[in-house]
Amino acid sequence: MQGRSGRRGVIVAVAVVLAGVAVTPHLLGARSPVAGRSVAADGSAVRLVRAPFDRHEFGGSTPDGLADRTTATAAPASQEPREPASTEPEPVNPPAPEQAPAEPPPAPEYEAPPEPAPVEPEVDDWMAVFNEMAGSLPGYYLVEDKGMWGATQLSSGTVYIARRTPLVHLRSVMLHEAAHVLQGRRFGGYYEAQDALAAYGGIEVTADCKALEWGATWVHYGCTAAGREGASLF
Repeated sequence: MQGRSGRRGVIVAVAVVLAGVAVTPHLLGARSPVAGRSVAADGSAVRLVRAPFDRHEFGGSTPDGLADRTTATAAPASQEPREPASTEPEPVNPPAPEQAPAEPPPAPEYEAPPEPAPVEPEVDDWMAVFNEMAGSLPGYYLVEDKGMWGATQLSSGTVYIARRTPLVHLRSVMLHEAAHVLQGRRFGGYYEAQDALAAYGGIEVTADCKALEWGATWVHYGCTAAGREGASLF
């Protein structure tokens, strides 16, 4: 018995040397963490297979070089496949479409300017008519407003024509005043002519009758048969 015990001690000593760690009695008959041979409880030699270290002995992280060592009973860590990183480029907002330049508002339809109103002959021709008549009628004619379209000083034969006298009536007015000039020459002055022609309607009616006789187209006082008879006196 002592011989067998001695051999057992030698074997255990060799196993301890190979493992480099202290072996306690309760490890005998169990699987040694060192690869090599071991002794079963009955003293028979068995081959030892190195088992992986428990990762919890290293503070929760596996040391380098030991990650590929697994036991037959250890379940591989379950890792869900990671989706590959997307290689699609980030969407980029497309550039805003170029806006066409605003079209100018349509030009308004051309409207021909209204034709200028015909210029009244009195504007351009008034003086021409005045000068023409003044050069052919008895008396001395001035363009001056005495409060009426026409006024005559019988004693001197001076005639005043207002510039506001309408051109359409200018000739007729000047013919009426020319009749007054003849009354003054015939009877000597206003009062003398008024007395001489009173029976015929007075100096104004007889002057209108004389103007109509000379071609007037408009008169203010009117003409009577007596007035035409009185106009024959001068």
